[in-house]
Amino acid sequence: MSTPDTALFRRLLAAVDTSPRASAVLAAAREVATRFGARLHVYQAGHVPPDIPAAAPRVEDATEAGLQRRATEQLAALVGSASGAVIEPIEFDVGPPWRAILDAAERVDADLIVVGSHGFAGIDRLIGTTAAKVVNHSSRSVLVVRERPSPAPPKRRVG
Repeated sequence: MSTPDTALFRRLLAAVDTSPRASAVLAAAREVATRFGARLHVYQAGHVPPDIPAAAPRVEDATEAGLQRRATEQLAALVGSASGAVIEPIEFDVGPPWRAILDAAERVDADLIVVGSHGFAGIDRLIGTTAAKVVNHSSRSVLVVRERPSPAPPKRRVG
């Protein structure tokens, strides 16, 4: 195993969201962090939709404070115990997720950004996914964690 001074990855940024993929992204980031003796920064960006008028009544969870509170609770539950990896305090910012992830990677001087992939269908084909934007705009290495397809059920033989 490499020592932290010579390791390829010393600091990782695991950018997770609230999707079912988040645990797989965190597991992959933990594995890399453990193998390289790296520090793991768990990060999430929230986004307040710009099309909500400032004068409109808001649900508490749609405000920055609400997003911060909910994200901190969800991330703490997701992280749980730090089995094998040194996990830094959880971070959350508000902003366009791909841009906020890149800014956080700069701030913590991450050697590797770990993100999850959605499929690439529908509207994402036109505007791009967060993962695609991170990959295309980052000056740092990026690991994209894909969901493994479920195995097809066995075919029944007729006859």
